[in-house]
Amino acid sequence: MIKKIITALTLSVSFILSGCASPQGNAASETSAAVPKIPEAADTQTTNTVAVSAVTAHDDGSDLTDPNFTVLRIGTLGGPTTMGMVKLIEDDKNIGRFDVKIVTDPAEIVAGIVNGEFDIANVPANLAANLYNKTGAEVAVLAINTTNTLYVAESENSIKSVADLKGRKIYSTGKGATPQYALEYLLTKNGVNPGEVDVEYLSEASEVAARLVAEENAAAILPQPFLSVAALKNPALHAALSVGDEWNKVSDSPLVTGVTIVRKSVLGSDYDAVRAFADTLQDSVTWVTDPANATQAAGYIADLKIVPSAEAAQNSLPYCGITYIDGDELQTQLSAYLTILGGQNPDAIGGAVPADDFYADEPAAGTEESDAALKTAA
Repeated sequence: MIKKIITALTLSVSFILSGCASPQGNAASETSAAVPKIPEAADTQTTNTVAVSAVTAHDDGSDLTDPNFTVLRIGTLGGPTTMGMVKLIEDDKNIGRFDVKIVTDPAEIVAGIVNGEFDIANVPANLAANLYNKTGAEVAVLAINTTNTLYVAESENSIKSVADLKGRKIYSTGKGATPQYALEYLLTKNGVNPGEVDVEYLSEASEVAARLVAEENAAAILPQPFLSVAALKNPALHAALSVGDEWNKVSDSPLVTGVTIVRKSVLGSDYDAVRAFADTLQDSVTWVTDPANATQAAGYIADLKIVPSAEAAQNSLPYCGITYIDGDELQTQLSAYLTILGGQNPDAIGGAVPADDFYADEPAAGTEESDAALKTAA
């Protein structure tokens, strides 16, 4: 449980929500949103335990089902982070190990983690750092679940490099959040003054997509799967540049979009359940990102209404940055990314790069050494 009562306060940070909210529905914002006040944390937590007779096997043959297991409550925003979970959700339908709630309001994720309504959540990388810094290190990161989801999109072929953005009008979401920080970082690294690019920030990625469809020669910073959805309406639209690829050219760390976090109280009290979740999530990501499963995965994604159609889901899957990274690589990549982000705006990460106990080492490995390392994070 979270024993400490967290005083209500305002986090001066914007979410990295690039592609983390569903292209349909009424998400507060797909690329940025003001962080709500942190509510007071609950003093107690009720463990939800159920009994089942079904047995599920991990790919390595290990049994992931206990006759009496803790049901983990998972909060996630629709988009690539949830797209990577669809096999987990599908396989768990008749077992009930994971109570997954797909939400459109990021404030619900924040409140759910702090008040103990969610045990695990998929959140933007900088939000995870903020929660760590603002709640007295009450959360740990299990894995990176998405890297780049952002693209420079256009309907012509006039953009070949970051330098070609000089003097252009660009639509984007995410003022004061990752899209703005990433764009300004890339422009500066490529010798372009950010003031030489006319960026109009809109509140919703769907608005940006609409401008791309409606305006001739429009350019935008747009996340997947929104770009694929827009391209079905205007086939001339395409990704001129991958923001992640351009980021990699000038940085030693990838553009980390989303991470999976766990409350440390749950990590300590229900470690085996958390590790089983990590194993299952990793398997789900491996399955979803296998091209052989693209059609079936797209169907699951459309059924959950994450993307309006299976066609759009299948078109976007290779470009959504869905991944699973844990252990030393997790810490190396995420800490480097947060250092860059914090260097541009410390408030974006809650004031400081989190300490080592922010990282839950090797949650999916299952060895004695990795088990001990994971438990230390609790």
